[in-house]
Amino acid sequence: MHRDTHQDKPKKRAKKAKPSSKQSENKLEGEGSYEAGRNYDEHARQFVREGSVEPAAEEAKRAVDEEPEALRDAEDEARRGPRH
Repeated sequence: MHRDTHQDKPKKRAKKAKPSSKQSENKLEGEGSYEAGRNYDEHARQFVREGSVEPAAEEAKRAVDEEPEALRDAEDEARRGPRH
């Protein structure tokens, strides 16, 4: 009787690649940056604590009412991305 021995052997787990020293130095955090997220959250909280929300909202409303064309142009330019 023929026995298929490769099925009886435990499967080896793939080893995780260790980051190179260059990757460690760059502190690459994947698609998102934890540090940038924390900074954004803190600045958003500070913006609210300082009472800056209402004045910013009023300024945005004024701009929409008084200069809609300029805002549309700025939005279109931003959508085109950075110039090289």
